[in-house]
Order: sequence, then structure tokens, then C-alpha cells
Amino acid sequence: MKWNEWGRIEEMSKEFILQLRKCKSEENVKNIYANFFKIPFDASRGYDLYTPEILFEFKLDQNFKNPKSLAKILAQSLYYIRRLKFGTTQKTVPPFICLADKNETSITETKNWKKFYNNEKFDWDFAPSTPDEKLV
Repeated sequence: MKWNEWGRIEEMSKEFILQLRKCKSEENVKNIYANFFKIPFDASRGYDLYTPEILFEFKLDQNFKNPKSLAKILAQSLYYIRRLKFGTTQKTVPPFICLADKNETSITETKNWKKFYNNEKFDWDFAPSTPDEKLV
């Protein structure tokens, strides 16, 4: 990569961050990510944003440094992963999960959470936005 390309990437990154800081809703955050990374929208079945490579779960403004807060967002994404794995969709389980808000992003490998989304001891009938506290 040439130096001028790195400069352009840095400029784009700054613009991305500035746009995120102005967000007033979770939908704004999702739109900015989708546009910046040129991801076609696929929010079917309640997912915030899905690609075969990554499942995104967006929030407006959460404290990712708070383990309980981050765990709840991750738990929500595991409901969607479980639906992909055991549901009737033809979509694959992506290898990565991205949790993001207007301030922070956390990316993890889906396989790290297999023992959770495969486990029957959790109540998977809850709405993903209010996941089973035992899972959280």
C-alpha cells in the first residue's frame, strides 16, 4: 500500500469516528457502519446486520468496560447465532461477532461462545433484547 493510500484511510477513519459521535439512535450507528464498510443491509429475522463473515449487534451508547453491560449485548447476539445454527434459514453462522456502539467496538470469534449457544440450559424463548439472565 502506498503512503497516499494510508493517508486516505486515516482521513476516512476520522470521518467515520466523527459521524459515529453524532449518532442519536442505534439505527444511525448501524447505517454508518454499513455505509463505511459498504455492507449491504440484511437485517432480516431481527439481526441488526448480517454478513456471512460477521454478525453485528449495535447499540447507541453502552459502557463496554462494564462486564455486565457487554455480556448482555453478547448474549443478545448469541440468540441470533443460535437461530442461525438451529433455525430454518439458509444463512451460515458467521465466524465473527461484532458488538458496536457510537464509542466502542468489540469483535470476538463465534466459536469461542459455542458452549453457550449450543447449551439447552438457557431459555432460548426469551426475546434476544431481554436474554436469559443465566446466559448473561
